Amino acid sequence: ELMFEAVLAPRAADESSAAADALAESMASGLETLQAYRCALELFEGERRAKAIRAFIGFGGDPDWDDDDRAEIRFELAELLTELGELEAALFELDADGSLDDRVRTRLLKEKVLEGLQRAEELAAFYLAEADRADRAERLWSDEEMFERLERTAQYYSIAGDPLGENAALSHLLDREPPSLSLLDRALEVAKEIQDKQYFLTLGIHRRELAEDHVERDALVMRHSVDLLEHFGDPEAAIDLLKQVFAERPTLELAQALREQLTDEGRDAEAFDAYLVLLRAQPEHE
Repeated sequence: ELMFEAVLAPRAADESSAAADALAESMASGLETLQAYRCALELFEGERRAKAIRAFIGFGGDPDWDDDDRAEIRFELAELLTELGELEAALFELDADGSLDDRVRTRLLKEKVLEGLQRAEELAAFYLAEADRADRAERLWSDEEMFERLERTAQYYSIAGDPLGENAALSHLLDREPPSLSLLDRALEVAKEIQDKQYFLTLGIHRRELAEDHVERDALVMRHSVDLLEHFGDPEAAIDLLKQVFAERPTLELAQALREQLTDEGRDAEAFDAYLVLLRAQPEHE
C-alpha cells in the first residue's frame, strides 16, 4: 500500500514520467495488484509497457475486460514486441488468441513478423490461406500484390521439393486471364509429379488453346500423349487424346503418332484406319 501511494503522489500532480518511474520501481520490488497494472497501462510506454502487459496477462488480466478487450491488449503487445525486435515473442502473441486470426491488422502484422523472422515455409502457407479466401474483398492485398506473393510461394515450394504446395500456388496463379504460358507449362509438370491425371488433361486443353498455330498445337498434343503414357501409365488416355484432336483436324504427324501408339497396343487395324481418314481429308498424302 505504501509503495502504491508513492506512485499516486506524482501521478496526481500530473508528473507522468516520475509516476511511471516510481511505479516501475515498486513493481520491480514485488508490487502486483490490479490497481498497479491498471496504472501501468496508463503510464508505461515502449519496453516497460510491453513487460507490464505481458505480466498483466499472466496475472489474469483485468476482470472488466471482455473478449474484444483481451484480444486488443494482446495485439498491442504483439505490436510493441515487433517494434522492439522481439519477433519470436510477437509471433507467439499473435498465435495465442484465435480471435485475432481474421483481423486485417493482425494478418498484416503477422506477414511483417514472418518476413522479419525469414520463415519462408510459414509465409508460403500464410499466402495460400489468404488466396483461399472465397471473398476477394477480404484479402489483404490487390490482385497484383497477391499475384507477386503467390509467385514467391510457388517458387519456395518448387525449391523445397513440395509439388503439392507448388500446385496449390500455381492453381491460384492460373486464375488470371490470360494465363501465363510459362506457368501453364510448369503446372503441367507439377500435375505429372503429383499424378493428378484429370488436372493434367484440363491444363493440357488450356495450354493447346493458346498455341500459336496448328503446328504447335499438334506438337503439344503429341507431347501430352506421351506424358499420359509414360507418366500416368494410361495408353488408352494417350490414344483417346490423339484420336480426339486427329478427328478435329487430321494431319500426317498426328496420324503417325496415333499409328505408333495403336501398334504398340496391338491395334494394327485401327492404326491403318487413321491413315485412311487422313487420305480422305488430305488426298495429297496418297
